[in-house]
Amino acid sequence: MSGLVICSALLPGIICAQQNSVMSGPPPDNAVSGPAQPAGEVKPLTNEQVVSLVKSGASDDTVISLVEHSPAAFDTSLNALMDLHEAGVGNAVINAIRARMAKDAQAAGSKSGNSAVAETTKVAVMDFKTIGESSDLGEGAAEILRTTLMDTGKYVVIERDMLKQVLEEQKLGLSGIVEPKTAAGIGRILGASLVAVGSVVKTGETYSLNVRFVSVETGAVVFAKRLTTRAQDGIPNLCGQVVQMLAKGETSDTQAELYPESAPVEEKKMVSDPKNPAASGSWALGLVYPGAAVRYQTRGSMAWELKAQAGSGIFIAGTRLYYHLASLPGISLFCGAEGDYIGFKGKVSKGSGFASGAFVGGGVLLAKQLSLSMDFGPMYMSLGDSKYSESASGVDYIINMGIYWHFI
Repeated sequence: MSGLVICSALLPGIICAQQNSVMSGPPPDNAVSGPAQPAGEVKPLTNEQVVSLVKSGASDDTVISLVEHSPAAFDTSLNALMDLHEAGVGNAVINAIRARMAKDAQAAGSKSGNSAVAETTKVAVMDFKTIGESSDLGEGAAEILRTTLMDTGKYVVIERDMLKQVLEEQKLGLSGIVEPKTAAGIGRILGASLVAVGSVVKTGETYSLNVRFVSVETGAVVFAKRLTTRAQDGIPNLCGQVVQMLAKGETSDTQAELYPESAPVEEKKMVSDPKNPAASGSWALGLVYPGAAVRYQTRGSMAWELKAQAGSGIFIAGTRLYYHLASLPGISLFCGAEGDYIGFKGKVSKGSGFASGAFVGGGVLLAKQLSLSMDFGPMYMSLGDSKYSESASGVDYIINMGIYWHFI
């Protein structure tokens, strides 16, 4: 089908001679813009006419050429672009329409004497994946990021319902997009410039927010950050930090572990969490019958302890390593290993030895900074009597119990 037939059949009001010249190359400037001529007034190209062209069998190249060089009055709102997509208009044509209207808006701003026309960036934020915690956490973090982006006034954020509709059409989930190319493809359909994907990962008592912004135009990750906090309620602060860094154009640094200045002082000082008897970064003193211990919880899921016990002619000094399996409000489950030096002295014997073993147990919060810990496990013990040069060894099952006071 020739350009002349398409024009006469589907685009009444567009001068076909002008369109035929478009097919062979861009027309002069005065053919695209400038004062209208009464004898040959050219009506602007609209969304409906583009749909008609596509349905008539016109190629994308032909339609794009018309979009780029004809007077235009396209509707580039999100709903209008969605309608174009549903009508069978390809992504290349939709992108050409968006580019044309952006170019016209920029030209209009220059003519009005305002060369620094403020433009907002359209962003689509996918629901974040959640690892190690309820999926609601990732959805909530993504929603907070959407609101925070909108609050800056620099970004237009596509509503989650509209995003969900497009993803369902593409048979994708809201949090199922990982590849930048896939994210960019969805962004083109939505008319977005950037697409945000990411995850919230809980490791021990640490929450990591991983966010990547993908350019729809290039399909490349243009900004990425990994921020961490030691409390779930610190995630909104992390979202704020991400948006602030993005808006300022800061360099991506996915390996940096950053703690937001807006986070509560207690988080930065690593005080014990009153909801968790094994709070990250806290020291604790314990009374472990019959003796005492000092414990330190590291930034992750590990903790170590030094202990000393004495009674009935026996002295024990050793170290324990804890690994926290899970934490609920007020409850912590753990496993670990222990190694001890043992010294003993009786009425007729005197000697020393060692013990090593493993254990499993848990801790329960009794008060704001007070917890009860209990564990159980097998211990291999080997003892030697220095007076009679005798030795003995064997395995026994040991129960340990202690009360701990947590502090900085």
